[in-house]
Amino acid sequence: VSHELRTPLHGIQGMLGLAAQGKLSKAQRSRIDLALEASHTLRRLVDDLLDVAAIEARREIQFHPSATSMHHLIESVVDLMRPAAQQKGLSISADISEAFPQHVMIDADRLRQILSNLLQNAIRYTDRGSITCRASLD
Repeated sequence: VSHELRTPLHGIQGMLGLAAQGKLSKAQRSRIDLALEASHTLRRLVDDLLDVAAIEARREIQFHPSATSMHHLIESVVDLMRPAAQQKGLSISADISEAFPQHVMIDADRLRQILSNLLQNAIRYTDRGSITCRASLD
């Protein structure tokens, strides 16, 4: 099943990647970048569903930490959620403390999924105003 789900997603990501290499206007590049982010989110969701199946089958979940730009990760998730927030008349932003590390070793896909879920819920349950994703160190 994993092959049947992942193969079309890899095709979509590949075609979007090729489109991104062409000469594009700023608006087109932004749309392609958002579509790429959305396809990565969908792939992670498929991976998560397969992880749930692994848990139910009593197999271990694998984590894949790598050096990750936290600033870029947080800002890209906020950018991905911006159209949904704007559709509800909400503003959304990232507020990242200067003391927050630039790069950390983390499973970026897992963290991106967690942030996406949190922000999707914030958008769903916020009727007016704004949403801010804050990252700081205590």
